Amino acid sequence: MVIKKVAFYTFSPTISALEHYRVYSPLVHAGIEVLEGVKQGQTNLAIISESDLVLFQRDFANHFEAYQDVIQEARKLNKPVVLDLDDDLLSLPRDHPDRVATYYASGLPSILHAILNADGITVTTKALKQSVLKMNPNVWVLPNYLDESLWQMRSQPKSGPNQPLTILYMGTTTHRPDLQLVSEALLRITKTYRGAVRFLFYGIEPPGELAKNAAVSYQPVLTYDYKNFVSLMGHLRADLAIAPLCDNDFNHSKSALKYLEYSAMGIPAVYSRISPYSDVIEDGSDGMLAATPEEWFEKIELLIRDANLRQQIVKNAQAKVQQRWLMREHGAEWQSVYEQIKPTAASSSLDRASLLHSLWKIVIQLEEFRAKQERTINELNDKSAALMHQLGVVKAQKEAFEAQDRQISAQVASLMEQKEASVAQLDQLNAQLNQLGAQVATLKAQKEASDAQVKQLGATLEQTQLEVVDYALSTSWKITRPLRKISKKLRRDG
Repeated sequence: MVIKKVAFYTFSPTISALEHYRVYSPLVHAGIEVLEGVKQGQTNLAIISESDLVLFQRDFANHFEAYQDVIQEARKLNKPVVLDLDDDLLSLPRDHPDRVATYYASGLPSILHAILNADGITVTTKALKQSVLKMNPNVWVLPNYLDESLWQMRSQPKSGPNQPLTILYMGTTTHRPDLQLVSEALLRITKTYRGAVRFLFYGIEPPGELAKNAAVSYQPVLTYDYKNFVSLMGHLRADLAIAPLCDNDFNHSKSALKYLEYSAMGIPAVYSRISPYSDVIEDGSDGMLAATPEEWFEKIELLIRDANLRQQIVKNAQAKVQQRWLMREHGAEWQSVYEQIKPTAASSSLDRASLLHSLWKIVIQLEEFRAKQERTINELNDKSAALMHQLGVVKAQKEAFEAQDRQISAQVASLMEQKEASVAQLDQLNAQLNQLGAQVATLKAQKEASDAQVKQLGATLEQTQLEVVDYALSTSWKITRPLRKISKKLRRDG
């Protein structure tokens, strides 16, 4: 049966690289319509009836209730259920940041359930297929291909004679152990070619001593929307790039996606000498392969010194990508695989030992998850005890402050009473002062009146004295003077 519509279920808020490479880009090229099964966080089961196949990715099963609803509806309507996987999450190495953070640990049982329960599983590489085959016999390889509608092949940029070469690393924080693998070689490059090279890390901070180097810059992730990411990369210029991977089962199951993207960007690169890169790249022709720190230094140095080699590698890599790795040439593979998947979960032929081994790997990660939870709980208990002690200290301080507040309040009340009494006394004194002022004003007026009288009497006295003098000196006073004496004597005698 030709597949025309697929019901796709994911809780991803954007179309990231995962959704673009594994669903939207290939299905468009395969002529298959994608019906979105989750909108605004709500699962839509109605689209299953009008779809020919139900598709979901690893994270959807972590929402176990929604996942179960979709499975039950698909089974009821006899629709094939397909799980798409691009990583072997059961084989995460111990130093992988997601395992250290126990990011996937709690969801591994639901992922295993989905692997066992799916009618078909599509994976990115042969190595991943071999890992999944132990749990489900219906596995198909659908590799990652470059979407030529987004990526345009760019030529190798030409740097000026005095312009330093830019070495690019592009990846997320999950690649910290991979970068640590080459940090010694990169640091050696910065010392050997001081001023002649610079490093640009996109998405992850530089490791170790590199972070302190002035020639090293870091650009955090600006978007998880894949179309926007491709647009941003179109403005990025670099002369060469690196793509290290640690040698472990998890990385062996990855795809050579960085090779496709670096090649489209016109950037020659050095890659780890492990699958997936060693399966795709011809060393020295369309890329460089390295394993040891010494080899990493030598291969990077070759690209730094030889501009013609850089251009030739880009030319060869782009020719290979255009010939073998463009989505437009492979969209039909999805149609072909989907047509083979039937709505019957074939799990009867499972190897019991393989299943137990898978469960063992899950239990190990769950144990790590539980240990981390216990450490977190113990840390929280310690913090809680410390906070309770601090709370007791603060409570005692609060009680002391409250006692001081009561004492201060009493003092304030007493002072207010004293103030009120002082104000009353002040009002009384002011009244007395006003009364005294009135008396002083009266006395002052009386004094002024007395002074006027005294002045007037003085003037009268002075006038009288003048008159007396005048009279005494007059002729009549002299004539009558004997008579006044006789008269005075007669008054005494009489």
